[in-house]
Amino acid sequence: MRHADGPPTASVVIPVRNGGELFRVQLDALCAQIDAPPFEVVISDNGSTDNTVEIAKSYADRLSLKVVDSSNVAGVSHARNVGADLAATAYLLFCDADDKVSRGWVDAMVCALATADIVGGPLELVELSEPEALNYRGTPPDDQLPVAMRYLPYATGANMAVRHSVWESLGGFDTRFQRGHEEVDFAWRAQHRGHSIRFAPDAVMHYRLRGSVRDTMRQTFHYGRTHSQLFSRHRALPIPRTPWKKEIRTYAMLMGQGWRAYRAGQPLSGWFCTMAWTVGRLYGDVRYRVRAPL
Repeated sequence: MRHADGPPTASVVIPVRNGGELFRVQLDALCAQIDAPPFEVVISDNGSTDNTVEIAKSYADRLSLKVVDSSNVAGVSHARNVGADLAATAYLLFCDADDKVSRGWVDAMVCALATADIVGGPLELVELSEPEALNYRGTPPDDQLPVAMRYLPYATGANMAVRHSVWESLGGFDTRFQRGHEEVDFAWRAQHRGHSIRFAPDAVMHYRLRGSVRDTMRQTFHYGRTHSQLFSRHRALPIPRTPWKKEIRTYAMLMGQGWRAYRAGQPLSGWFCTMAWTVGRLYGDVRYRVRAPL
């Protein structure tokens, strides 16, 4: 018997490419939802070459399931857009294939959307991540939405919900953002059009950090690059700028921290990942012809 039989009131959209066996963790968690209204799961396959599609279809007896092909354009933004476009409900709930929703996630998101246009929940990093990976990245806030560039809040794409009508009015996610900040751009555009955004503390997502320093550095490099891309798109807005002297002091402090850690024989994994973001941002500044704030 499928979970939550009946006409769906919400659509869980999952972009995926080569999710493999890890995808089962997310699908099992959706099967185990409690107190959830009827919901469908829209899996947007972005060109998998493994058994991801077969794994997804094996859950058709437990979930109200759609598997759609989004392989014509690579990227998570396109995959989410294709999935959302084929969703049949008024509420869109976004999560990723390699994470794990908490047991009350669907209910918490749907309840929050009753009084907001966009909703974001907290990311829990410990359950799915390797212990060493916790040293590679900073810890996101667990009591409020994150804020980009000290300007406006946003909902993380891995744990985000939006009214379908709002998504349509904004044209979905901007596919020009590749590997980062597409959700920030979306949330900013929504708020500037008067749409509301709120934090849903019970919509917890167990988030899987990258397992190696190299993979995390690659990810944070692109986060830095798309940070500059975001500023390039919204440079006309009153985003706080970073004075030159403060920026130079920040670089000096970062180099000093790395040197002291090296001299003391301390792990440099977190420093390397911070440097990757910094290099990515500087590369983005050149590419997009801006000086993005720190």
